[in-house]
Amino acid sequence: MIGLTRSLSAEVGTSGIRINAILPGYIETQMTENMSPEARSQALQAIPLNRFGRAEEVADAAAFLAKNAYASNCVLNLDGGLSST
Repeated sequence: MIGLTRSLSAEVGTSGIRINAILPGYIETQMTENMSPEARSQALQAIPLNRFGRAEEVADAAAFLAKNAYASNCVLNLDGGLSST
């Protein structure tokens, strides 16, 4: 995803097209609600912020990228720090 974002950004940026990516981690959805208690606990322990994200937080990130005309080649990890571990 990161490589594709970078490649497309370089390829189409001169045409004024912006390419960005949001990489969400665990988000509170029906999928996470249906996790076994053990799997849910293990996932939460692996996330430095010790919680799952909310759909509104992903929407906020998407709105930021859409509104900011200079945002291109941005990759936002919205995973509570999971990718840093």
